[in-house]
Amino acid sequence: MAAGKARLRACGQPNSHGAQSNIQTVPLPFVLLIAAQLSAQPRRCAAEDLMRHISVISADSMMGRAPGSHGDSASVAYLTRALQEAVGALGSVATQDVPVGPDAESRSRNIIATVPGTRDEWVVVTAHHDGLGVGKPDARGDSIYNGANDNAVGAALLICVTRELSSGPNRRGVIAILTAAEERGHVGARYWAEHPTVDLTRVKFAVNLDAIGVTGPTEDFIAYGNGLLTGADSLLRAAGARAGFELATVSFESNMYWAFDSAEMGAAGIPAVTIGMGARRPAGLARESPAGMPSMRQRYHSPADEVAADWDPAAIRRYADLAASVVEAARTHTGEIRLQVPNVYQKRP
Repeated sequence: MAAGKARLRACGQPNSHGAQSNIQTVPLPFVLLIAAQLSAQPRRCAAEDLMRHISVISADSMMGRAPGSHGDSASVAYLTRALQEAVGALGSVATQDVPVGPDAESRSRNIIATVPGTRDEWVVVTAHHDGLGVGKPDARGDSIYNGANDNAVGAALLICVTRELSSGPNRRGVIAILTAAEERGHVGARYWAEHPTVDLTRVKFAVNLDAIGVTGPTEDFIAYGNGLLTGADSLLRAAGARAGFELATVSFESNMYWAFDSAEMGAAGIPAVTIGMGARRPAGLARESPAGMPSMRQRYHSPADEVAADWDPAAIRRYADLAASVVEAARTHTGEIRLQVPNVYQKRP
């Protein structure tokens, strides 16, 4: 169904063939209640809001959020509620059932927020919500792979970017997707691209958020995949500057294009980037790892990827500003952004 789009149906409503749909929508009364509660609240997320989401998603009780696990189900439930609250009356939230294993019983969910704009075009924002689950213990005896930076941070950023979407003329709509089973090979992102909820020809840009950085602000940022596009550079530079960042040009950027969910958007013909932390830090702002903890780089895909004392909530908030700036720029952009030919994303590694 890659060329078409999946229709959103209420929970349990049969499709035209009598089967149950794998898309579940949120009951309207609940959305209206949340919208009423938010009417007196500011739309902007504080650093404390981001850290609350990150701490809940990456808690030991979530058991590392392996796709199809009880922890995965619990985190999906939490994230669905959080995204409902973020969207409020601006749009709708649904979940999409995603097969994540060889047997029919192993399933997770994409969580999809749809916020219409004033143009019949879309910008997709993605961040994966899954983790590696429970595995080999580290030197501390910890066997829960919490996945805090990778990628509870990205999920929290997506929630806040969605909450802060602006309204106004000449804006594309936004499809914000918390994707399932990225750690198993971009399964959820690929599933959405093959079973889209909007016409893919109307999706003009995609932004992915994954392990963007937690230990302090940088002066620059990386847009993984930008080197495979034409027409995006000016958008990214201007959006970065508005958030206080300079777009970095790095030699390894073009070698990592298949490392992220954005690759599945590219394979579907959608120009896409993943926003990443740069390397140029202001002088004197480096933070030391807490006692007994490895360096941030060594925490990747290990039980040590958990919220720690060397995290900088203010820096994470700055990356939320960056992500929001890029998304808003893409919503109002009038120039054409294209994937280079041939499309290297269609040659899977």
